Amino acid sequence: EFLGHHRYMKHLFDVMTTVGYHGNVVLIGRGANFVLPSQGGLNVRVIAPHHHRIERLMRDRNLTTSEAEKLLRQADADRAGFIRTFVHKDIAAAHHYDLVINTGGLSDETAVELILIALKRKVPVK
Repeated sequence: EFLGHHRYMKHLFDVMTTVGYHGNVVLIGRGANFVLPSQGGLNVRVIAPHHHRIERLMRDRNLTTSEAEKLLRQADADRAGFIRTFVHKDIAAAHHYDLVINTGGLSDETAVELILIALKRKVPVK
């Protein structure tokens, strides 16, 4: 059965809220940082320079430069459009996040370490 956009969003937000309430979860995307209370977790945005993102797409999905460019353009537009349409926010506004990490000059491992440090400081383990 097809769900209308508003019904889909209500279900999505209900699931995020339920999962977030139980804790010990990582929610990626779909505006979780706009739905859940910020004091209960850490809101992180991971960014990278355009050329790094293109190179990663080419490597991980075996794409040409042109294919990777097209896919990246569409994915960025879809993400921003989803948040703008359903949450009425700008996904790129840094003030919506506790931490913004540019992985252009950092390894994935370093980015994870930084996130874990920030999480432990913001939300101490009980």
